Amino acid sequence: MEADILAFLIVVLIALVVAEKAGLLKKWTGFMGEGKVSDVLHKLPSDYVVLDDLLLTKAAGGTAQIDHVVVSPFGLFVIETKNWHGLIVGNGKERNWRQYMGGKNYPLHNPLWQNYGHIKTLQEKFPELAPERLYSLVVFGDQVKLRLTNGAGVIRRRELLTTIRSQKVPAIDPPKAAVIAERLRQLNVQDRTQRREHVKRVKR
Repeated sequence: MEADILAFLIVVLIALVVAEKAGLLKKWTGFMGEGKVSDVLHKLPSDYVVLDDLLLTKAAGGTAQIDHVVVSPFGLFVIETKNWHGLIVGNGKERNWRQYMGGKNYPLHNPLWQNYGHIKTLQEKFPELAPERLYSLVVFGDQVKLRLTNGAGVIRRRELLTTIRSQKVPAIDPPKAAVIAERLRQLNVQDRTQRREHVKRVKR
């Protein structure tokens, strides 16, 4: 019995090592984080339309992949999910942040800058929307430690609903919101080849 358990643990360990080397573990962790955020967003009232994993073409060429967009009567919430762990240290005005975990540290791209690019893509698609009605949110898991300067818009998952519901000034009438949501569905690139190409470009 003990031999069977040991063999099972060895197989699991080998699988994790192989997944890590192939980049699958990081991808799986990212999907898990996005799934948890999506579950939270779907607790919003029915007049908040939640769209997950949008891939949109950019006017200058290329594509932008947005984890979540919430179309609401109070504006568009553009959400980048980061399922990072450990201590995250950074400045919202600097290109790179750092992650401290397990006695080591790693460079990270500033997710606020990443989400700013997503905002610009949405402004291309909907120039009629006032810029101040597009809200950038970077959402971390509840377990992460954050030490940020100029980190407005960076929150933990437990703060997500409260942050979204804190916007009370009407900005988009319901028929227009429905049109925007449907337009985003139509613009979302579904082609698997284009999605794979996007992932390759991001990794370069």
